[in-house]
Amino acid sequence: MRALSILLTQFDGAADPERLFHLLCAFALHFGCTWTAYGPLTTEPKVFDADPHNMAPLSNYPDGWKEYCRTNGYNQLNPILNTIRKQTSVLPWSEAYNRTGTTDDERRMFDEAARFGLRSGITVPLRGPNGSFAIVSFAHPRDHTFEDTEIRCMQVAALSFHEKVTSVLEAARIDTAISLSQRQVQCLQWTARGKTSWETGLIVGISKFTVDFHLKACFKKLGVNNRTDAFMKALKLGFIQL
Repeated sequence: MRALSILLTQFDGAADPERLFHLLCAFALHFGCTWTAYGPLTTEPKVFDADPHNMAPLSNYPDGWKEYCRTNGYNQLNPILNTIRKQTSVLPWSEAYNRTGTTDDERRMFDEAARFGLRSGITVPLRGPNGSFAIVSFAHPRDHTFEDTEIRCMQVAALSFHEKVTSVLEAARIDTAISLSQRQVQCLQWTARGKTSWETGLIVGISKFTVDFHLKACFKKLGVNNRTDAFMKALKLGFIQL
């Protein structure tokens, strides 16, 4: 499908989770799915991941429905989360609704969601390393039976989105863990202002060789191979100012 190919190309050029989610929501509209939600989950049943170092759930669900869920405790009563952990395939909401193990309260949640415009949908399970788990849900405002080709395209989109977001967050964690010494920052700062290693050494009060030593240490910590990339990375991380 051309829309999927375009989405994957757009994912390659995006590095912000909210931008990636916006692209995923726009893609879902090709299938009539007005509403999209993404959430990393904890290892405990029915609980969204609240780790501040991980990504918070993203959703463009109607504000009225989200408030209704909070008010009525539906964030804990969730038939999708109860079911999706037990399978690896995409879960149509109609299947979760009609299962014998689904309670009357859980069916009532589906019925009430429909009143807010979430009448039908699918949820894609996303499993990662170390037991990590997340879901993407696509919701349609009308009663809709999803064709196999639709499900496959949306599953690929959800998996690609999750992989990209995971990669972006991992890179951010690595960047956050980087630390430079005061002397390393000084050497980078003066070099970024156009000073040679010899001039930087005179200003800071160390030898040219020591400046080069500190710069090489910066390269290693920042994961770069030259001064220009080191300047750009250090500037992005807030270590230096121009």
